[in-house]
Amino acid sequence: METLAGTGLPGAEKLDVAAILSGHVRATTQQSVGAHGRPEQAFEAIVGLVLGPHRDRYPALSAAYTEAAEGGQDQALEFGLDRILDGVEMHIAAARERPAAP
Repeated sequence: METLAGTGLPGAEKLDVAAILSGHVRATTQQSVGAHGRPEQAFEAIVGLVLGPHRDRYPALSAAYTEAAEGGQDQALEFGLDRILDGVEMHIAAARERPAAP
């Protein structure tokens, strides 16, 4: 909350930011269970099972899966946090540009 203090966001939106961040961390952690702390590995295993005999039906998904398996970056937590914070930053900038309510 301290970081959001000077943003001009109302209290409800500050709490929403905290909820979004904690939700991402919680979801990523839950994916890590049984994957030795690597949520990407768990996700890739699920995608692999889904693709199984259907690789030809989903060529883009199959290509992404193959590329990730050959040297993926295992950074779902950090990637997600960065994208969430990018969106929060854009929201704050847009809020600052809106005219003040009368």
